[in-house]
Amino acid sequence: MPSQTLKNLKIATRLSGVFTLWVGLLVAVAGIALVQMMTMRNSTLAITGDWLPGVEMINAIQTRVSQLRVFETSHALNIDDGVMARIEQTMVNTVDLLEKDQQAYTLLLDSDEERSLYTVFAGEWKQYLQLHGQIVDMSTKREKFPARKLLEGDSQKSFDRLNAALDQLVHLNHEGAVAASTHSGQAYSTARNTMVAALLVAVVLAAVTA
Repeated sequence: MPSQTLKNLKIATRLSGVFTLWVGLLVAVAGIALVQMMTMRNSTLAITGDWLPGVEMINAIQTRVSQLRVFETSHALNIDDGVMARIEQTMVNTVDLLEKDQQAYTLLLDSDEERSLYTVFAGEWKQYLQLHGQIVDMSTKREKFPARKLLEGDSQKSFDRLNAALDQLVHLNHEGAVAASTHSGQAYSTARNTMVAALLVAVVLAAVTA
């Protein structure tokens, strides 16, 4: 009988066996916990070092695009040379800052899907800049009506497509952050459940040994 055999074992033998089992259990739990902690750390780094900065950069780009749109409208409606010159300089500065934001964002691209969406945005931005140059040129030459017509027509359509591309990038980064957070939560649950199960096994093992 197993129970009789266990009773016949020397106390030292029993303790050695239990100690070996406890050590094995401790090593297993520690190993699982370390793996899950690394998973949580990687998920946290993905959120704070990639997804959230990505959303922030896209929001900054979107804000500058909207500002450029306002400046274009102001330029097309103004007839004062001095004011138009100041607006033009402001637009140049805005475009420079926007392109710096774009360069910073390209360093965060880490998936084929995100690169593909960014390529769409870059193409739309190139088209928008061409129309932007035409609007400013016509407005500077006092061709206000054609400038406003282009602003409200093809330029508006380009602006809408540009924002749609940026919205897709925001959505992608938001979903990435949510997925990383979920992954981190799952790792925590696994580590917690493993420790609880190990504790129960240790209690049962101690009771059986006693």
